[in-house]
Parts: sequence; structure tokens; C-alpha cells
Amino acid sequence: YQRRVHGTPSECLFFFEMEESEIHSYIRTKMEQGKELFGRVIITENETEPIEWISNENQPFPFVIGPETIGMLYGKSTEEIFDFIGYERNWVADRLARGHKFHLVIFSGIKSKDNEQPPFLATWENIIKLIAQVSPACAEKIIPQLDIIKTKDYDSYEYNIDRPPSELLDDVKSFESFAKPQVPSSPLMARAFLRHTLKCMKLFSGDGYTYDDNKNRGAKEYLMARTRIEDLSG
Repeated sequence: YQRRVHGTPSECLFFFEMEESEIHSYIRTKMEQGKELFGRVIITENETEPIEWISNENQPFPFVIGPETIGMLYGKSTEEIFDFIGYERNWVADRLARGHKFHLVIFSGIKSKDNEQPPFLATWENIIKLIAQVSPACAEKIIPQLDIIKTKDYDSYEYNIDRPPSELLDDVKSFESFAKPQVPSSPLMARAFLRHTLKCMKLFSGDGYTYDDNKNRGAKEYLMARTRIEDLSG
């Protein structure tokens, strides 16, 4: 099954409903264009949900696969592709059990003049710069905790970072909420903000690469501003 979204050159694939040879053909066709390419996995709750943006509203700066390693997707199995991109296997299995669909879009750039910031490497340094640009108040809370959260085991915080209490989640789920003066700065709050606003998941390393569950290095990863599918160049 393959479809074109809004008539753009970018195509989305239902990973788990296609032969792997078809996925490889899609990747190879894009690579043969000779352009610098980026890739993004888009998740929908079902097969009929429209795909208009490369991320949901709660992810203002989605991660994308960088051009240096996107060609390495070619020839991999579906499971290997998701390992390479840096998805936790349990997380993927949970989404599949809920009936969610995974799509891949490969593109060479952004057509919209309103979005001039190119994708940037997902390193700790660049993420701090981004946060400071968007919300200096948030950066002031993150920076003092950075050395701790870089080394602290993700599962050792006093709350489950992925599923924190609702009152904690309300304070970290956006730039606006985390910037409020009454929200404290702590390693827990800083890491939860990165997880729920920027989607820096458990496997995020901050060195510009993805890692799988076994700590094997995978794709070079970038961040970019949330963009409409129709504004992507093929």
C-alpha cells in the first residue's frame, strides 16, 4: 500500500503493511534523485487519519534522519530500520498494539518561505541554543541541570519520566507551561520537559546520533521546525 499526500512529491509508507522490497524501492528511488535528503517517521492513530504535518502540535521541533545516514536505511529489515532510527522496541510494539500506523516521508528541503531555519544537528549544545531562542526562561531552568541529566540514568528519577503524574506533566508539556515562574528547576523537571516538549526520549544521547536498545549507534539525527507535508520538497 502506498499513497501520495496532498499531491506533493513526498510519499508516506505504511511500514508494517508493505513488503520490505517496496520500502527499499521507495528509498532507492529517492536516493537516485541525487539530492541531500532527510527522513521523518510520522505516526497516526489509524489508517484513515489525515497526514498534514510532519509532527503533532505537541512536538514543535520534530526529529528527522540526516542525509549522511539516510541511505543506510536501504536493505534493512523493518525492525532494523526502527532500531537504526532509535525507536525503543517496546514503545513501537505498544503503538502497534493500539492500532497506530507508522509512515516514512523522505524529502530534500522546505518550500515555504515562512520556515527558513534548516534542520540542525540534535546535539545538547544545539538544543540549548534552540530552547534559549524560543524561551529564555526555559533555558534558565535547563542549563543548571544539564550536567546531571546528561549522565543520570533515565530510569532512576523519582517519577517515571515517560508517564509522570498529571500535575507534573502539565508543567513540562510545553515551553509556555515550563516557563511559568512557579515551575521549579530540578533534574527531574528539566528531563521531563525535554521528554514531553522536545520528545528527547530515553535513548536520546545528545551527540547527534540515534542509539538502539543495545546502545548501538544508528542514524545521524537532526531537529527542524514543525512543517506541513505540502511545504516539503521531494
